[in-house]
Amino acid sequence: MTTDIASPVPSSVLKQPVKLACVQLTPGADKAANLRCAASRVAEAARSGARIVVLPELFNSLNGCKFFAQYAENLSPPSPEQSPSFYALSAMAADNKVYLVGGSIPEADPDTGKYFNTCLVFGPGGELLDKFRKIHLFDIDIPGKITFRESDVLSPGNRIALVSLPEYGTIAVAICYDIRFPELATIATRNGAFALIYPSAFTLTTGALHWQLLARARALDNQIYVVMCSPARDMSGPYHAWGHSMIVDPMAKVLVEADETDTIIEAELDGESVMETRRNIPLNNQRRFDVYPDAELKMPIPKIPEVFMKPAGCLNNPLDPIRLPASAPEAVDAEVELAVIIGQDCKNVEANSALEYVLGYTIANDLTARDMQSHTSQWVYCKGYDGFCPLGPVVMEKFFRMGTRPR
Repeated sequence: MTTDIASPVPSSVLKQPVKLACVQLTPGADKAANLRCAASRVAEAARSGARIVVLPELFNSLNGCKFFAQYAENLSPPSPEQSPSFYALSAMAADNKVYLVGGSIPEADPDTGKYFNTCLVFGPGGELLDKFRKIHLFDIDIPGKITFRESDVLSPGNRIALVSLPEYGTIAVAICYDIRFPELATIATRNGAFALIYPSAFTLTTGALHWQLLARARALDNQIYVVMCSPARDMSGPYHAWGHSMIVDPMAKVLVEADETDTIIEAELDGESVMETRRNIPLNNQRRFDVYPDAELKMPIPKIPEVFMKPAGCLNNPLDPIRLPASAPEAVDAEVELAVIIGQDCKNVEANSALEYVLGYTIANDLTARDMQSHTSQWVYCKGYDGFCPLGPVVMEKFFRMGTRPR
Protein backbone atom coordinates (compact mmCIF):
# COMPACT_ATOMS: atom_id res chain seq x y z
CA MET A 1 0.00 0.00 0.00
CA THR A 2 1.52 3.31 -1.05
CA THR A 3 0.37 6.53 0.53
CA ASP A 4 1.39 10.11 -0.05
CA ILE A 5 1.93 11.81 3.26
CA ALA A 6 1.33 15.53 3.71
CA SER A 7 3.65 17.50 5.98
CA PRO A 8 2.68 16.46 9.49
CA VAL A 9 1.32 18.91 12.03
CA PRO A 10 2.55 17.95 15.50
CA SER A 11 0.00 17.23 18.19
CA SER A 12 0.17 19.27 21.37
CA VAL A 13 2.14 17.89 24.30
CA LEU A 14 -0.09 19.91 26.65
CA LYS A 15 -3.73 18.85 26.37
CA GLN A 16 -5.26 21.96 27.91
CA PRO A 17 -4.06 25.21 29.50
CA VAL A 18 -3.03 24.97 33.13
CA LYS A 19 -2.03 27.55 35.73
CA LEU A 20 1.24 26.76 37.50
CA ALA A 21 2.48 28.47 40.66
CA CYS A 22 5.89 28.59 42.33
CA VAL A 23 5.95 29.10 46.09
CA GLN A 24 9.09 30.99 47.16
CA LEU A 25 9.40 30.74 50.93
CA THR A 26 12.04 30.94 53.66
CA PRO A 27 12.87 27.63 55.37
CA GLY A 28 14.00 27.86 58.98
CA ALA A 29 15.40 25.46 61.55
CA ASP A 30 11.98 24.18 62.69
CA LYS A 31 10.79 21.47 60.28
CA ALA A 32 7.23 21.46 61.59
CA ALA A 33 6.99 25.22 61.13
CA ASN A 34 8.39 24.88 57.61
CA LEU A 35 5.70 22.33 56.76
CA ARG A 36 2.94 24.53 58.17
CA CYS A 37 4.22 27.48 56.16
CA ALA A 38 4.34 25.41 52.97
CA ALA A 39 0.80 24.15 53.55
CA SER A 40 -0.49 27.70 53.96
CA ARG A 41 1.24 28.89 50.79
CA VAL A 42 0.13 25.91 48.71
CA ALA A 43 -3.45 26.60 49.76
CA GLU A 44 -3.02 30.25 48.80
CA ALA A 45 -1.73 29.27 45.35
CA ALA A 46 -4.61 26.85 44.87
CA ARG A 47 -7.17 29.52 45.79
CA SER A 48 -5.77 31.69 43.01
CA GLY A 49 -6.48 28.91 40.50
CA ALA A 50 -3.14 27.08 40.28
CA ARG A 51 -3.54 23.39 39.45
CA ILE A 52 0.19 22.64 39.52
CA VAL A 53 2.10 24.00 42.51
CA VAL A 54 5.87 23.84 42.95
CA LEU A 55 7.85 24.17 46.18
CA PRO A 56 11.58 25.00 46.38
CA GLU A 57 14.57 22.76 46.97
CA LEU A 58 15.01 21.76 50.64
CA PHE A 59 11.86 23.64 51.61
CA ASN A 60 11.53 21.74 54.90
CA SER A 61 15.05 22.19 56.27
CA LEU A 62 18.13 24.31 56.53
CA ASN A 63 20.41 23.96 53.52
CA GLY A 64 23.96 22.73 53.93
CA CYS A 65 25.93 19.50 54.05
CA LYS A 66 26.00 19.54 57.84
CA PHE A 67 22.19 19.63 57.98
CA PHE A 68 21.26 16.82 55.56
CA ALA A 69 21.46 13.97 58.07
CA GLN A 70 19.71 15.99 60.78
CA TYR A 71 16.60 16.60 58.64
CA ALA A 72 16.62 13.40 56.59
CA GLU A 73 13.51 11.22 56.47
CA ASN A 74 13.09 7.51 55.79
CA LEU A 75 10.83 7.01 52.77
CA SER A 76 11.28 3.23 52.42
CA PRO A 77 8.45 2.94 53.28
CA PRO A 78 7.25 6.24 54.74
CA SER A 79 5.66 6.38 58.17
CA PRO A 80 4.03 9.33 59.98
CA GLU A 81 6.76 9.26 62.65
CA GLN A 82 9.78 8.98 60.34
CA SER A 83 8.40 10.78 57.28
CA PRO A 84 6.38 13.84 58.38
CA SER A 85 7.20 15.75 55.20
CA PHE A 86 5.86 12.94 53.02
CA TYR A 87 2.50 12.97 54.80
CA ALA A 88 2.35 16.76 54.93
CA LEU A 89 2.93 17.02 51.17
CA SER A 90 0.34 14.36 50.45
CA ALA A 91 -2.19 16.26 52.56
CA MET A 92 -1.36 19.58 50.84
CA ALA A 93 -2.04 18.03 47.44
CA ALA A 94 -5.25 16.31 48.53
CA ASP A 95 -6.65 19.23 50.55
CA ASN A 96 -6.20 21.61 47.64
CA LYS A 97 -6.78 19.13 44.78
CA VAL A 98 -3.57 20.14 43.03
CA TYR A 99 -0.59 18.42 41.48
CA LEU A 100 2.22 19.20 43.91
CA VAL A 101 5.90 19.12 42.99
CA GLY A 102 7.11 18.99 46.56
CA GLY A 103 10.40 20.83 46.20
CA SER A 104 12.95 18.53 47.75
CA ILE A 105 13.69 17.03 51.16
CA PRO A 106 16.71 15.18 52.58
CA GLU A 107 16.06 11.43 52.37
CA ALA A 108 17.79 8.70 54.38
CA ASP A 109 17.91 5.16 53.00
CA PRO A 110 18.09 2.84 56.02
CA ASP A 111 19.15 -0.14 53.92
CA THR A 112 22.26 1.51 52.49
CA GLY A 113 22.94 4.29 54.98
CA LYS A 114 22.99 6.76 52.09
CA TYR A 115 21.39 10.19 51.92
CA PHE A 116 19.64 11.72 48.91
CA ASN A 117 18.18 15.05 47.87
CA THR A 118 14.69 13.88 46.91
CA CYS A 119 11.65 15.42 45.22
CA LEU A 120 8.22 13.91 45.90
CA VAL A 121 5.41 14.56 43.43
CA PHE A 122 1.81 14.06 44.52
CA GLY A 123 -1.49 13.98 42.65
CA PRO A 124 -4.69 15.81 43.59
CA GLY A 125 -5.90 12.78 45.52
CA GLY A 126 -2.79 12.84 47.71
CA GLU A 127 -1.26 9.84 45.91
CA LEU A 128 2.48 9.68 45.34
CA LEU A 129 3.20 9.98 41.60
CA ASP A 130 6.99 9.94 41.63
CA LYS A 131 10.05 10.03 43.86
CA PHE A 132 13.03 11.64 42.15
CA ARG A 133 16.54 11.74 43.59
CA LYS A 134 18.84 14.53 42.43
CA ILE A 135 21.11 13.10 39.76
CA HIS A 136 23.96 15.62 39.60
CA LEU A 137 25.43 16.68 42.93
CA PHE A 138 26.52 20.25 43.59
CA ASP A 139 30.30 19.94 43.84
CA ILE A 140 31.92 23.22 42.86
CA ASP A 141 34.90 25.36 43.84
CA ILE A 142 35.05 28.96 42.65
CA PRO A 143 38.17 30.41 44.33
CA GLY A 144 37.39 33.35 46.54
CA LYS A 145 33.64 32.86 46.01
CA ILE A 146 32.20 29.50 47.05
CA THR A 147 33.12 25.90 47.70
CA PHE A 148 30.35 23.34 48.11
CA ARG A 149 30.50 19.54 47.98
CA GLU A 150 27.16 17.78 48.25
CA SER A 151 28.88 14.48 47.49
CA ASP A 152 30.56 14.61 50.90
CA VAL A 153 27.18 13.61 52.32
CA LEU A 154 24.71 12.89 49.51
CA SER A 155 24.53 10.11 46.95
CA PRO A 156 23.20 10.69 43.41
CA GLY A 157 20.00 9.34 41.94
CA ASN A 158 20.06 7.29 38.76
CA ARG A 159 16.83 7.94 36.84
CA ILE A 160 14.94 10.68 35.04
CA ALA A 161 11.50 11.57 36.39
CA LEU A 162 8.75 11.81 33.78
CA VAL A 163 5.45 12.30 35.61
CA SER A 164 2.11 11.84 33.89
CA LEU A 165 -0.63 14.33 34.78
CA PRO A 166 -3.57 12.74 32.95
CA GLU A 167 -5.56 15.93 32.34
CA TYR A 168 -2.56 17.83 31.01
CA GLY A 169 0.35 15.69 29.85
CA THR A 170 3.83 14.90 31.13
CA ILE A 171 6.16 16.98 33.26
CA ALA A 172 9.83 16.32 33.85
CA VAL A 173 11.21 16.94 37.33
CA ALA A 174 14.85 17.46 38.30
CA ILE A 175 16.64 19.40 41.03
CA CYS A 176 18.81 22.51 40.93
CA TYR A 177 22.28 21.54 39.61
CA ASP A 178 20.60 19.07 37.23
CA ILE A 179 19.63 22.03 35.03
CA ARG A 180 23.26 22.46 34.00
CA PHE A 181 23.13 19.17 32.10
CA PRO A 182 21.23 19.65 28.83
CA GLU A 183 21.12 15.93 28.02
CA LEU A 184 18.62 15.30 30.80
CA ALA A 185 16.33 18.07 29.56
CA THR A 186 16.58 16.91 25.94
CA ILE A 187 15.69 13.32 26.75
CA ALA A 188 12.74 14.47 28.87
CA THR A 189 11.50 16.67 26.05
CA ARG A 190 11.83 13.91 23.49
CA ASN A 191 9.71 11.75 25.74
CA GLY A 192 6.84 14.21 25.50
CA ALA A 193 7.23 16.53 28.50
CA PHE A 194 5.57 19.94 28.23
CA ALA A 195 7.49 21.46 31.16
CA LEU A 196 10.85 21.00 32.86
CA ILE A 197 10.44 21.74 36.56
CA TYR A 198 13.48 22.36 38.75
CA PRO A 199 13.10 22.98 42.48
CA SER A 200 16.37 24.83 43.05
CA ALA A 201 18.49 26.83 45.48
CA PHE A 202 21.27 28.59 43.59
CA THR A 203 23.80 30.54 45.64
CA LEU A 204 24.31 34.29 45.32
CA THR A 205 27.40 33.60 43.21
CA THR A 206 25.95 31.04 40.80
CA GLY A 207 22.54 32.72 40.75
CA ALA A 208 23.95 36.03 39.57
CA LEU A 209 26.01 34.25 36.93
CA HIS A 210 23.68 31.64 35.50
CA TRP A 211 20.18 31.37 37.02
CA GLN A 212 18.21 33.12 34.28
CA LEU A 213 20.67 32.09 31.59
CA LEU A 214 20.20 28.38 32.32
CA ALA A 215 16.42 28.58 32.56
CA ARG A 216 16.18 30.37 29.22
CA ALA A 217 18.79 28.10 27.62
CA ARG A 218 16.89 24.92 28.51
CA ALA A 219 13.67 26.49 27.23
CA LEU A 220 15.39 27.61 24.03
CA ASP A 221 17.08 24.26 23.41
CA ASN A 222 13.92 22.24 23.88
CA GLN A 223 11.11 24.66 22.98
CA ILE A 224 9.37 23.86 26.23
CA TYR A 225 8.30 25.55 29.46
CA VAL A 226 10.96 25.74 32.18
CA VAL A 227 10.12 26.34 35.83
CA MET A 228 12.67 27.14 38.55
CA CYS A 229 11.45 27.46 42.13
CA SER A 230 13.87 28.80 44.74
CA PRO A 231 13.73 29.45 48.46
CA ALA A 232 13.60 33.11 49.42
CA ARG A 233 16.84 34.78 50.42
CA ASP A 234 17.60 34.84 54.15
CA MET A 235 20.87 36.64 54.85
CA SER A 236 20.62 35.70 58.53
CA GLY A 237 20.59 31.97 57.76
CA PRO A 238 23.43 29.55 56.98
CA TYR A 239 22.66 29.40 53.24
CA HIS A 240 21.98 32.45 51.10
CA ALA A 241 19.68 31.43 48.23
CA TRP A 242 19.41 33.50 45.09
CA GLY A 243 15.61 33.59 45.01
CA HIS A 244 14.17 34.86 41.72
CA SER A 245 11.87 31.89 41.03
CA MET A 246 10.81 32.08 37.41
CA ILE A 247 8.68 30.58 34.68
CA VAL A 248 10.03 30.68 31.11
CA ASP A 249 8.02 30.00 27.95
CA PRO A 250 9.04 27.86 24.93
CA MET A 251 10.46 30.92 23.14
CA ALA A 252 12.74 31.50 26.15
CA LYS A 253 10.79 34.55 27.28
CA VAL A 254 10.61 35.04 31.05
CA LEU A 255 6.88 35.08 31.77
CA VAL A 256 7.23 35.93 35.43
CA GLU A 257 10.11 36.30 37.88
CA ALA A 258 10.10 36.78 41.63
CA ASP A 259 12.46 39.01 43.56
CA GLU A 260 14.40 37.52 46.49
CA THR A 261 11.59 37.71 49.09
CA ASP A 262 8.77 35.39 50.17
CA THR A 263 6.20 35.36 47.37
CA ILE A 264 4.13 33.28 44.96
CA ILE A 265 4.46 33.63 41.21
CA GLU A 266 2.16 32.06 38.65
CA ALA A 267 1.63 31.77 34.92
CA GLU A 268 -0.71 29.95 32.56
CA LEU A 269 0.92 27.31 30.39
CA ASP A 270 -0.73 26.40 27.10
CA GLY A 271 0.06 23.85 24.46
CA GLU A 272 -0.35 26.23 21.56
CA SER A 273 2.70 28.19 22.70
CA VAL A 274 4.78 25.02 22.48
CA MET A 275 3.43 24.05 19.09
CA GLU A 276 3.66 27.56 17.62
CA THR A 277 7.30 27.76 18.66
CA ARG A 278 8.02 24.40 17.05
CA ARG A 279 6.15 25.31 13.88
CA ASN A 280 7.97 28.63 13.53
CA ILE A 281 11.43 27.28 14.34
CA PRO A 282 11.19 23.56 13.48
CA LEU A 283 14.27 22.26 15.25
CA ASN A 284 12.68 18.86 15.77
CA ASN A 285 12.73 17.89 12.10
CA GLN A 286 16.00 19.64 11.26
CA ARG A 287 18.39 17.62 13.38
CA ARG A 288 21.10 15.86 11.38
CA PHE A 289 21.75 12.51 12.97
CA ASP A 290 23.30 11.49 9.65
CA VAL A 291 26.09 13.97 10.49
CA TYR A 292 26.33 13.66 14.27
CA PRO A 293 25.19 10.71 16.40
CA ASP A 294 21.99 10.67 18.38
CA ALA A 295 23.28 10.46 21.94
CA GLU A 296 19.96 9.09 23.22
CA LEU A 297 20.23 5.90 21.16
CA LYS A 298 22.70 3.86 23.16
CA MET A 299 22.45 0.68 21.14
CA PRO A 300 21.39 -0.44 17.66
CA ILE A 301 17.67 -0.98 17.23
CA PRO A 302 16.98 -4.74 16.87
CA LYS A 303 15.07 -6.22 13.99
CA ILE A 304 11.32 -6.70 14.19
CA PRO A 305 9.56 -8.55 15.73
CA GLU A 306 11.51 -7.86 18.90
CA VAL A 307 11.11 -4.14 19.54
CA PHE A 308 8.39 -1.61 18.83
CA MET A 309 8.25 2.07 19.57
CA LYS A 310 5.24 3.18 21.60
CA PRO A 311 3.70 6.61 21.91
CA ALA A 312 4.09 8.56 25.15
CA GLY A 313 1.24 7.82 27.50
CA CYS A 314 1.37 4.04 26.99
CA LEU A 315 4.59 3.49 28.91
CA ASN A 316 7.00 5.84 30.63
CA ASN A 317 9.76 5.16 28.15
CA PRO A 318 8.74 4.97 24.48
CA LEU A 319 11.83 2.88 23.74
CA ASP A 320 10.99 0.11 26.21
CA PRO A 321 11.13 -3.31 24.51
CA ILE A 322 7.97 -5.32 24.01
CA ARG A 323 7.63 -8.81 22.55
CA LEU A 324 5.14 -9.58 19.81
CA PRO A 325 3.13 -12.78 19.67
CA ALA A 326 4.22 -15.40 17.16
CA SER A 327 1.25 -14.61 14.93
CA ALA A 328 2.20 -10.99 14.37
CA PRO A 329 5.39 -11.06 12.28
CA GLU A 330 3.85 -12.82 9.28
CA ALA A 331 2.52 -9.50 7.94
CA VAL A 332 5.76 -7.63 8.52
CA ASP A 333 8.39 -7.31 5.85
CA ALA A 334 11.74 -8.62 7.06
CA GLU A 335 13.47 -5.45 5.92
CA VAL A 336 11.66 -3.32 8.44
CA GLU A 337 13.85 -2.50 11.42
CA LEU A 338 11.50 -0.29 13.39
CA ALA A 339 7.75 -0.09 13.59
CA VAL A 340 5.41 2.40 15.17
CA ILE A 341 2.26 0.97 16.64
CA ILE A 342 -0.78 2.88 17.68
CA GLY A 343 -4.16 2.09 19.18
CA GLN A 344 -7.27 3.45 20.77
CA ASP A 345 -6.05 2.81 24.30
CA CYS A 346 -3.12 5.19 23.84
CA LYS A 347 -4.30 8.75 24.44
CA ASN A 348 -7.74 7.78 23.11
CA VAL A 349 -6.51 7.81 19.53
CA GLU A 350 -9.06 6.78 16.91
CA ALA A 351 -7.78 3.95 14.75
CA ASN A 352 -8.68 5.79 11.55
CA SER A 353 -6.47 8.73 12.56
CA ALA A 354 -3.60 6.57 13.74
CA LEU A 355 -1.17 7.61 11.05
CA GLU A 356 -1.73 11.30 11.67
CA TYR A 357 -1.18 10.69 15.37
CA VAL A 358 2.05 8.80 14.73
CA LEU A 359 3.40 11.72 12.74
CA GLY A 360 2.34 14.19 15.40
CA TYR A 361 3.90 12.04 18.10
CA THR A 362 7.21 11.71 16.35
CA ILE A 363 7.47 15.47 15.85
CA ALA A 364 6.45 16.22 19.44
CA ASN A 365 9.03 13.79 20.77
CA ASP A 366 11.82 14.84 18.44
CA LEU A 367 11.86 11.49 16.65
CA THR A 368 11.17 12.95 13.28
CA ALA A 369 10.87 11.53 9.82
CA ARG A 370 14.39 12.68 9.00
CA ASP A 371 15.77 11.02 12.14
CA MET A 372 13.91 7.79 11.53
CA GLN A 373 15.18 7.26 8.01
CA SER A 374 18.53 6.03 9.27
CA HIS A 375 16.72 3.29 11.20
CA THR A 376 13.92 2.21 8.87
CA SER A 377 13.45 0.97 5.36
CA GLN A 378 9.68 1.27 5.57
CA TRP A 379 7.19 2.70 8.01
CA VAL A 380 4.63 0.36 9.50
CA TYR A 381 1.71 1.07 11.77
CA CYS A 382 -0.96 -1.11 13.25
CA LYS A 383 -4.60 -0.14 12.85
CA GLY A 384 -6.16 -1.22 16.10
CA TYR A 385 -5.09 -3.82 18.61
CA ASP A 386 -6.34 -5.37 21.81
CA GLY A 387 -4.81 -4.04 24.99
CA PHE A 388 -1.37 -2.61 25.58
CA CYS A 389 0.45 -4.15 28.52
CA PRO A 390 4.21 -3.85 29.07
CA LEU A 391 4.29 -7.38 30.49
CA GLY A 392 2.08 -9.08 27.94
CA PRO A 393 1.70 -9.49 24.17
CA VAL A 394 0.31 -6.97 21.78
CA VAL A 395 -2.46 -8.59 19.76
CA MET A 396 -2.37 -7.22 16.25
CA GLU A 397 -5.37 -6.97 13.96
CA LYS A 398 -3.55 -5.88 10.85
CA PHE A 399 -0.43 -4.17 9.59
CA PHE A 400 -0.25 -1.59 6.84
CA ARG A 401 3.00 -1.02 5.06
CA MET A 402 3.75 2.54 4.07
CA GLY A 403 5.52 2.51 0.74
CA THR A 404 6.38 6.20 1.02
CA ARG A 405 8.08 7.42 4.13
CA PRO A 406 7.04 10.83 5.43
CA ARG A 407 9.60 13.52 4.81
